[in-house]
Amino acid sequence: MIKPLISFLCLFTLVACNPIETDWLSPLKVGTEDVREITLHRLSTRQIILEGGNGKYHANIADSRIADIKLRQDTLTIKALLEGETFATVLSHDQQARIAVKVTYPELSFSTDSIRLYPKDQSKFVSLFGGDPFVKIIENDPDDILDVKWNGNTHLLEINAHYEGEAEITARAQSGDEKKIKVLVKAEDEPREWGIYGTGYRSFGQSLSITNLMVVHRPSVGTWISSVANPNGGFAFTYTGTVLKIDPIADPREGTYIDLVLTKQAGPNVEISPGVYRVYVEKVTDSGVMLRSRRHKFYLPYDKTSIKP
Repeated sequence: MIKPLISFLCLFTLVACNPIETDWLSPLKVGTEDVREITLHRLSTRQIILEGGNGKYHANIADSRIADIKLRQDTLTIKALLEGETFATVLSHDQQARIAVKVTYPELSFSTDSIRLYPKDQSKFVSLFGGDPFVKIIENDPDDILDVKWNGNTHLLEINAHYEGEAEITARAQSGDEKKIKVLVKAEDEPREWGIYGTGYRSFGQSLSITNLMVVHRPSVGTWISSVANPNGGFAFTYTGTVLKIDPIADPREGTYIDLVLTKQAGPNVEISPGVYRVYVEKVTDSGVMLRSRRHKFYLPYDKTSIKP
């Protein structure tokens, strides 16, 4: 009886003094690249295969309001629920791994990056995706050609064009993320005869700001536009006509701005008033230059003073 008891005590002593070896366990890894931080958008999901340890895993999440975590055998699934930051912990035997979990808003994006509109045409709707609830809409519309309405509930931009021109609309999230959409407002045609036209029409066929029955150009002096065929004649209609003079335009360059000086020399007022207009040079051809202000488009002759090589 004493001999078996002594043998048992010796065996117990050997076990107690020689703990179970764990050196054979491979390091616990979260995915092949041993992920330690992940970023998700709300309601998106990420699956990661766990490696190492003793092949048995446990996992928990610090804040279950931000993300949900599930574990099935060696597959860890993290689902984003609410924007914020938390961390997940994975355990295997005596090893553990901590994973930072960040839930962010989706990146901003428009349904298109550019649109073409006609003046006074039907409104155009553009969808905005992503971003936080504090997205701001910023208009870069120097000529005030657009009417833009933003519906934060539907994430729809309603864009209505009044005049020809170019503008840019920016959506900016509180995080600083931003997206832009370019807006081009242009009639379906272009003026074919020298004159002054309104830009608030789909077509220039019926948009003359002054009837251009006669256009006279004198190099270095200017251009006259008359609403009557013979402004210096002695007939009664002479006194009801209007004559505008435009100062000389010398060597205009496309894509630049110039000052255009208009003076009224005779007749009643017309749609365009005398003054200095800051105009954009849209197109330069041998036959004339196309200029655009907020409400008017000018197709005029110009002086070619530069010497071309």
